[in-house]
Amino acid sequence: RGPFHVVDNFTGMSRAYDSWRNGVLDDDPPITFRVPSAVDPLLAPVGKAVLTATVSAVPARLFDGEWTHEKREGLAALVIAAADRVFPGILSTILRYEILLAPDFDNARGVSFGDLDGGELSPDQALSHRPFPGWDDGRTPVRGLYLGGPSNAAAPFFTGLSGFRAASSVILDIGARRHA
Repeated sequence: RGPFHVVDNFTGMSRAYDSWRNGVLDDDPPITFRVPSAVDPLLAPVGKAVLTATVSAVPARLFDGEWTHEKREGLAALVIAAADRVFPGILSTILRYEILLAPDFDNARGVSFGDLDGGELSPDQALSHRPFPGWDDGRTPVRGLYLGGPSNAAAPFFTGLSGFRAASSVILDIGARRHA
């Protein structure tokens, strides 16, 4: 049921993110595979499966121009080769694949420079300044609006911690209103 993480080591991951900062796709980016049809069999016909791959350190904008069809196919080849290392023989079973990159999400949603990884893992983004300084407990300036997702403080390192912090703040605020 996965997920299956494909990354050689932390040095390789660091190299991939260095390449990303320079607008270059690394030859061996970190990839996470999931088989959602293992959880929900209605996603694929009997005897078939759906495999998804989330590729990290893929630059939204390449140093040498836009994501062309050829560049997308090069990325697909990297992902398929990695999938074949995790699931030997899968290459001969692939019926179809689709490549969605940051520019695709940007165009579909009308946003720009999105980051599916929740930001660069640098101290100013990974610790108490996500999404803004002082918001690490999930509270926002909008009364009743709490944030507890992957773009909040501690989320990249401690799965679920930002949601726990936001939920704790909700409970504290509800208790404070009852006693007010």
